[in-house]
Amino acid sequence: MRKPPLLVVLAFAAVFCACKSRTPDDTVTIGVLQHSSSIPIIVAYKEELFKKHRVAVTLKTLTPAEHMPSLLRGATPILSPSSFPVIFSTAQQNPGVVTAYMTGGEATDGDVLYGIVTKKTSSATSLRDFVGKKIGSASKFTVVNLRNVLAAKLGDAAGSTIIREIADKGSLLDALRRDVVDAIVLDQPALSTREITEEFKIIDPNFRAKYLGSPYWSGSGVARRDWVSGHKDQFELYLTALDEALEVCKNEPLRAKRDFISYFELQGLDPAAIGLYVYPNSRFSPPLDFQKELSSILTSNGMLNAGFVPTELFKQ
Repeated sequence: MRKPPLLVVLAFAAVFCACKSRTPDDTVTIGVLQHSSSIPIIVAYKEELFKKHRVAVTLKTLTPAEHMPSLLRGATPILSPSSFPVIFSTAQQNPGVVTAYMTGGEATDGDVLYGIVTKKTSSATSLRDFVGKKIGSASKFTVVNLRNVLAAKLGDAAGSTIIREIADKGSLLDALRRDVVDAIVLDQPALSTREITEEFKIIDPNFRAKYLGSPYWSGSGVARRDWVSGHKDQFELYLTALDEALEVCKNEPLRAKRDFISYFELQGLDPAAIGLYVYPNSRFSPPLDFQKELSSILTSNGMLNAGFVPTELFKQ
């Protein structure tokens, strides 16, 4: 029997190996929120940076309520950034399960990510003008943050300001329009809708960074520790692709924002108004003092049990 040429054998082997290396098990599903904190991941996907580094990914859009449960049950081993209160609580309740990456936050000299929103007809120009009035928020932790901010800025006078937790952003706008509250707290991408930019005004943008410290590190991406342990090379390439995406965000922010709008097929958004979070790099962790202080705040407000050690979360 005639033997096939050596080159044919090698070519067949190469094809076989390539096919073998691209099994469905190598594709990781990333859970993303329709939130501007997801922009680096969207950019890496849209600009084919994951493909460039041979990282096979599938993106799955999740609601905030689905985000962390999806990771815990293993459906999405990697998540786009979530807020630290949610991450810390999840880590405490599920020891050794999650690890954090790509910490981000807001800065006084950065894009607007959070703001106090009020009617354009309001005479208010700063938080001081809301002493004794009502401010609405859809997030329990934002309520905590706002109380800390008011205490830092207004001292004893802060106690006369009523902060109400309201179900969702739609309800917040309705409450503001009907004068149930005098102002509301909104984040991105809600702040960049034409409805907000045309009908309302923003007071004290990025107020947490302004009064609690800049940058104010607000959250990070999350991954299952067991998946990372079993896919170390893949995860490192994933982070490398994100670092290149962060360079796009830094050097061509409008392009990054348009990628975000295009991916989610968003309507009525002004790309220039969308805020980009400050991400030093994909492997950055917040300073130890910040971790400890945040844990203390969450514990004292009943959002975390005592004894949580956040440093373990950032060890990969």
